[in-house]
Amino acid sequence: MAAPFLVLDIVRVDARKNEPIYRQIYSSIRNAILTGKLGKSDPLPSTRELAVQLGLSRMTVVNAYDQLTAEGYLTSTVGSGTYVSKDLPEEQQMVKFRSAIQPAASEKTVASSATYLSKAGKQFEAAQSSAPEFLPGKLLPFRPGVPALDEFPKETWSKICRTHWKSFSDQDLSYGHSAGYLPLRKSIAEYVRAFRGVRC
Repeated sequence: MAAPFLVLDIVRVDARKNEPIYRQIYSSIRNAILTGKLGKSDPLPSTRELAVQLGLSRMTVVNAYDQLTAEGYLTSTVGSGTYVSKDLPEEQQMVKFRSAIQPAASEKTVASSATYLSKAGKQFEAAQSSAPEFLPGKLLPFRPGVPALDEFPKETWSKICRTHWKSFSDQDLSYGHSAGYLPLRKSIAEYVRAFRGVRC
């Protein structure tokens, strides 16, 4: 178990940086937790003690501790002190993720993943291959960025494409005018002139 004073070897603050001091303290402690320099249930110095040792305002350290506590990295008990959480946020997110997806792919599928993937990367890959929206032939509603493809007039669209691509020009393969398609702009201008009395 790490002694509280060892946090001083972990916390790095530099007043010359644009980043606020409390964020530097937050980042230093969070990185130490994520890299294992601070283990689960390891004690941290009190905000008053760390502020004195760093030569900072106690409120600066309190803000950093509060942020870490709010995100689940630290736990504190009145009269007991502040400790690294036993259940870290990243682990909780992975548990929620695994419980939300379909049953994971077979061990063979996971084993066939590229060897350079981390354990978490292999889990995400397995989850993606088994998630309903990635299954072939499935058109599920409310998919981000995908319209109602079952309602799309494919046959009509194909006819229009065949007709117009017979006579396309080099300009059709380039970017259009930044103000928009000129024939469309003219049609809109004519419409608002005739029906709204607006000259544009």
